[in-house]
Amino acid sequence: MVKSNIMLNCIVVPATKKHLATVFFLHGSGGTAQGLKLNIDVLCGRKVEFENIKIVYPCAPIRPYLLYNGELSTVWFDRIDLSLHVPEHKQSVIEMCDQLENLIDAEVKNGIDISRIIIGGISMGGAMSMYTAYRHNAQLAGVFALSSLINNDSLVYDSVRSRGGSSVPLLFCHGSEDYIIKLEWIEQIISKLRDVGVSVEFNVFK
Repeated sequence: MVKSNIMLNCIVVPATKKHLATVFFLHGSGGTAQGLKLNIDVLCGRKVEFENIKIVYPCAPIRPYLLYNGELSTVWFDRIDLSLHVPEHKQSVIEMCDQLENLIDAEVKNGIDISRIIIGGISMGGAMSMYTAYRHNAQLAGVFALSSLINNDSLVYDSVRSRGGSSVPLLFCHGSEDYIIKLEWIEQIISKLRDVGVSVEFNVFK
C-alpha cells in the first residue's frame, strides 16, 4: 500500500518542565486545531498546560466531504452518511491513520515511551483516535472519545478482534441530549467494543 503524503499541521503546547508524556487531542469535523485549543482554554479559564505533559493539537486537512455533498471541510476521513449502518470509507481512514502514526512515531523517536502517549478527540476526532489506537498501536497509554461515531463494520472492531482484544483502555463520554449522534447508537458502539475486548469506561452527561 502507498502511504498518503498528507502532512498534518499541529499546534503544540510544550511541557513547562521536563517532557515525560504526550497527549494528542483531535478536533471534530469542520473544526481546527486552533479552535479546539481556544475552546479548551476558555472552558478551563486559563491556558491549559502541564509541567511534564506536551499537548499536540493536530489539524485535519481540507478535503471534499461526501456528507456535505462534496464541499470542502477539515475532516479526518470521509463519510457517506452519519449512521451506524453505512459502509466505512476505509481508504480515507487508513490514510489518516498513517499520518497520525507518524506523529506518534516522532514522539517515540524523541524519547517518549509509547506507553506514555494518549490520543483522543471530540466527535470525528474521537473516532479517528480509536482507529489510530486500535489499528496498530497496542501499547498506547489510552484513548478518549467524546461523542464519537464508528460504523458497524468499523476497522476498530476488526483490528481488536483479530488480536483477541486490546490492552489500551478507552474513556468514552457522551451527552444524553445529543440530537445528532443518538445515545442509543453510542450504547451499541460501547457494547460492541466491549464484546471484542476493549476495556471501556463509559460516562453519560445530562
